Amino acid sequence: MREPSGGEELRSRVGDAEAVRAAFEEMPLLLMSTEGPEHTFVAANAVYREFVGKPAFIGIPIREAMPELAGQQVVEMFDRVYATGEPQTSREWRVQLERDEAGTVEEVYADFTVVPRRAPDGTVVGLLAFATDVTERVRERRTAQERVDEAQRRYHDARDVVTALQEALLPTALPVLPGARIVARYLVAAEDQVAGGDWFDAIPRADGSVVLVVGDVVGHGVTGSAAMGQLRAVLADALATDDDPLVALTRADAFAARTPLLRATTLAMVVLDPATGALHHASCGQPPPLVVGPDGATRFLSGTGTGPLGTGSAPVLVEDELEAQGALGRALARAVGAPLIEWHIKSTTKAHQGLYEYDAVSR
Repeated sequence: MREPSGGEELRSRVGDAEAVRAAFEEMPLLLMSTEGPEHTFVAANAVYREFVGKPAFIGIPIREAMPELAGQQVVEMFDRVYATGEPQTSREWRVQLERDEAGTVEEVYADFTVVPRRAPDGTVVGLLAFATDVTERVRERRTAQERVDEAQRRYHDARDVVTALQEALLPTALPVLPGARIVARYLVAAEDQVAGGDWFDAIPRADGSVVLVVGDVVGHGVTGSAAMGQLRAVLADALATDDDPLVALTRADAFAARTPLLRATTLAMVVLDPATGALHHASCGQPPPLVVGPDGATRFLSGTGTGPLGTGSAPVLVEDELEAQGALGRALARAVGAPLIEWHIKSTTKAHQGLYEYDAVSR
């Protein structure tokens, strides 16, 4: 028996019904179709049936076939497309499905598009839906984000520990000297930088002078902080016990040369006599101190030209002097150091009827 001419024409354009059905069944996308306002299933391919976990539901309205969809806005979205005739697309739509006979609810995700099916006169008679299961993609992204969040949490925890360790290794109090005022502050320069090898110090000496130090040990974290603590202790002890500050600095240089973690440590040091304004300074791998006068005029102290500690470049102390200017003159000495530390040390004293103010800063 021959098919009607309309069937022949349709087959010539679309293909044999069995071939079309087989292709529909084997498509790797989730495909389904419904009819009527109750969205009765009329077609669903193998991938869709596996996704929803139900082997047979053709001829059953969606609310009856999949009651777990209630309240998940899926059926409501089907109602809107059917009523308005407007397609709807969504990405990573979350749905909780009962995918086994035991009624176990599983959370799945899909990218989908729902479009209206129309009669020849344009009336909406049903819906077509095609979708892609993106559950694994969403889970992998969430797992990756959880790992990133955990790594960030650990980073911030470690950063807090290292910062606390470094602050514990820095001076807990500054010396109180007759006729002198010393103020210091330590700040980590940036949110994403970990404290470690930076330090400052103010060390009074028996002859009435005070030594201002700022330095930077290569490296960050606990290792950098521990190495910094060693060098700071060696230098502070040497400065407190040796009559000659250069001898003390040379001892620190030798210690850095023997300790791999301390090699290439940069340091700026000023030995300041508040009573006279005399000073000696050394710049080991750092720019020379900058002196700012009361009128804002600036000058760099002469550079020592020596390299970082522990590199074979012997430290040198250069002599200089700050002179009072007027009844209320002042000079600000700035030692430019490592980028992770900012500190201020000020000392004031009357000399030659003038007032000196020294401010050592490292940024």
